[in-house]
Amino acid sequence: PLSDTAEPACPGELDRDLKTREAQLVLGALRAAQGRRARAAAQLGISERTLRYKLSQLRQAGFEVPPPGGAQDEG
Repeated sequence: PLSDTAEPACPGELDRDLKTREAQLVLGALRAAQGRRARAAAQLGISERTLRYKLSQLRQAGFEVPPPGGAQDEG
């Protein structure tokens, strides 16, 4: 719980921090699921459609989103 003495964050900073944390969680779940969208969505407790939307938003924000199914460059 937050204490009564905690200073509120600047709204812009809070929004940025929340989006960054969400990106970390979504991309982390995707890595843990080895790129399997259905498994990552289940781990996050969201639908696959919501996950696709979030991944699209992350791409637009400049995050590197791995391709579906865990396909990665080898070498």
